[in-house]
Amino acid sequence: MFIRLEYFLLLLVLISTCGCNKHSDAKHELIFTPIDTFFVGGITDGYPTPEYFIEKNSNKECLVFCDKRINTLIFYDLVSGSIQKQIKLPFKVWEIFVHSIDSIFVLERTDNPMSVKLIDREGNIKNFWNIENSADEGSYYFASYQSNPILYKNGLLIVGNYINTTAALPNEKARKEFYGATCCRVIDTRDSLAKQVLVGRWPKIYVSYDFQNYDPHWDINQDNNIVLSFGVTDSLYIFKPPYREVHSIYSASSYKKDVRPFPSDSITHFAFVSKYAVTEFRYLRILYDPYRKLYLRIVGHSQKYENTDGSLNAWIDRSWSVMVYNSDLNLLAEIPFEAKKFDLRDIFVTKKGLLVSANHPENPLFSTKSTPYVLFNISYGINS
Repeated sequence: MFIRLEYFLLLLVLISTCGCNKHSDAKHELIFTPIDTFFVGGITDGYPTPEYFIEKNSNKECLVFCDKRINTLIFYDLVSGSIQKQIKLPFKVWEIFVHSIDSIFVLERTDNPMSVKLIDREGNIKNFWNIENSADEGSYYFASYQSNPILYKNGLLIVGNYINTTAALPNEKARKEFYGATCCRVIDTRDSLAKQVLVGRWPKIYVSYDFQNYDPHWDINQDNNIVLSFGVTDSLYIFKPPYREVHSIYSASSYKKDVRPFPSDSITHFAFVSKYAVTEFRYLRILYDPYRKLYLRIVGHSQKYENTDGSLNAWIDRSWSVMVYNSDLNLLAEIPFEAKKFDLRDIFVTKKGLLVSANHPENPLFSTKSTPYVLFNISYGINS
């Protein structure tokens, strides 16, 4: 729903939780300003980040959640927070991408051959593309997650590539096998044969050391350029059609501290595994903002595991920042956000700005009955 009077003061408080540009010139600052709050009702913890789209006929902003437990897509009106419709699918769902209300791409969770199905608003299958390994590729499986989603742009489908191996990578041989896989696969749906191209390689440091980091990050812009980011390395990697060459740009967060490899002898020390995940710095996502032609890199800062009162921090308790780039990937700003205010796993771009989940237990907006979102306007301010 639109912001109510009782939340106005809370928004004023939230303004202090994010900063301004640390890389700007003397007169201009890139500013993230909270301008609205929405509550989407009935969301169950554990849902993945929703898909956002605008219904063209009504110009209505919608969120689509995928309840993988019952293979159901749930459509919410962002403004009212109410359910608009539900689609029960007859197959298991891995991930979705909503291009429009009648063009929803669904990565099916199944054994090889996996497939991407295109469905309409009623759940009818309009088309599908099987994804199979060629004889010389090795044993891949195909998946998409929050940081490396299934995407569709200008006739191209992107899905994640993973090598079939153990999740624990305690030695260089295992890491070489896993990180030797190509990061993603581009499927040309305009081609009658659905030609596929493998794109992106993991940085070599992942073979040398274990960082407990298994998912690359990507997004695609209006020119079909794919940008890859990784959890522990500073560079961004740009692939332009036909995706045979890569151009890298070094861009380190100003909040980055030394990244420590995971000690291989601690793989069965579950308390240490948890501590490592909670405390270590990571680049988390790369998002393309088509409305303002910006790239947004989400950065999770390192934090202490134990507080002075003996309590333990959780993964989402950390402070974080957004590195903002122009369309040429020149860094414009890095905007910091205070710890223990947001759920930085649930962030996405909308027409009016960046929508961030405020569903952190220490945020005054926290609710067990609905998910609160804060909308941040992205704009330039002028210093006096």
